[in-house]
This record gives sequence, structure tokens and C-alpha cells, in this order.
Amino acid sequence: DWVHRQYFDVLLSNIREQNAQVSICSYKMIDQVTDDTELSSADIACRVITHAQLAEKDIPSWGRLYHRDSIGNTRFDRSITLAEDTVFNLEVIRRHPQLRLICCDAQIYNYFTRQDSLVHTLPNKEFAPLIRYYLGCIRCFGDRDVENVCLIRACKTMFLWRYRTMFQKDPEGNALLRQLLKQARTELRKADGISIKNKAFYLTLAHFPIVYRLLRIISDPTMLGWEKQQRQKDRSFCRIFILPPG
Repeated sequence: DWVHRQYFDVLLSNIREQNAQVSICSYKMIDQVTDDTELSSADIACRVITHAQLAEKDIPSWGRLYHRDSIGNTRFDRSITLAEDTVFNLEVIRRHPQLRLICCDAQIYNYFTRQDSLVHTLPNKEFAPLIRYYLGCIRCFGDRDVENVCLIRACKTMFLWRYRTMFQKDPEGNALLRQLLKQARTELRKADGISIKNKAFYLTLAHFPIVYRLLRIISDPTMLGWEKQQRQKDRSFCRIFILPPG
């Protein structure tokens, strides 16, 4: 990965000019090195966002600049190895509910995608602690919008885990995954503040893994290469299953 040459200038100036504690940018997923283009003032225009909007934006710690006072004694949770930066971000806003947050849409972080990246090679067992954290957040923020974001994140993480099990043998993990999926579906059905449209979308993904697989490949084509590698490792095992209603 690499950052735009104006990355720190943009994030720091936005904190100073907007009297904010957290400055956020956008990123782009790429699979080849590109040259930076000079950013205009319109490119780096920023806006104030809510804590729910911060939690919802898929920008880990590397896409944000924090004022030291906003972090306090918050540290990375060493028991979580997948998306530990996202957990850190959530803990900061949970412990400091009065933070002023600003965001610009400039894509000044370059996220390099490759077949041997962490998300492709991490053991499936590492998904469970992250999912449990998200599900545990559902009633601990005191902000229903943020809690709903955590629920959606739990669902997305489970869908990714299940997608990997289409190509990998993991009987013990599958049993735990089904248990967590059942809990998430129950929470999703009764959640307040999530639109009927979004509930229908995520419940559809919960019941039909093939739909998630198609969306995953569209968003990250390198997954096709990963699938090919998995098939070559074990040609006797490749499945796409549909969960029963419940």
C-alpha cells in the first residue's frame, strides 16, 4: 500500500482548520502502481460526520488521523487479528462520544489488492473473535445507529468467512459459523433503524451464499485467482451450500 504525497497535509490541515479530533479520507483499491495527481481545494473539501457515519465508512485506521487526546488509553486489542484497526476505531468513538469528526472524499490512500494478502491467507478461526466483538457491540454504544452498523459488519464478516469455507474444509469452524449466523439473523430481523430494504438484502445474502460470492468477485476480482488456488490445493472439495430458513 502507499499514500498520496499530500496525504498527511490534507488530514492534518483539516483537523486544524475544522477544530476536529479525527480526520478521515477515502481510499481506492488498485492492483498496479499509479502516479499521484495534484489535489485541488475542491478535492479535499471536508464535512462533519456523525459517529454512525464514521463507523459505517469502510476506512480502517490507516485512512484516519487522530488527535492524541482523542485516543486516551485506547489501544489495539491483541486478541483480534482480523480488522483490528476497525475495532480500534469503534473503541475510540465508544469511549469518547463527544469527538468532532470530519471527512473528505479524496482517495489519497491506495489499497493494493493481491492474491496473497492477509484476507486471503488468514486462518478461518481468526474470524470468530471479530464477529463476537461486533455482536457484543449491539447494545453497548448507547447509539442505535452505531450499533446497527456493528450488526451489519458482523453479517459481512460472516459472509466472507462462509465464502472461504466453500473452498476449504473446516467442520468445526462451520458449526460455529452456523451458530453465529443464526444469532445475527435473529438480531437483524428485530433491529430498529435498519430499513426493510437493507434487512431484505442482508437476509438474502445470509440464505444464498452464491449471491455474496458474485458480489465479492465484482468488488475484488483477485478472489478469482484465490478460488483457483484453493481448487488446485484440494480438487475433491468445493461446495456452495444454502442455509435452511431459520
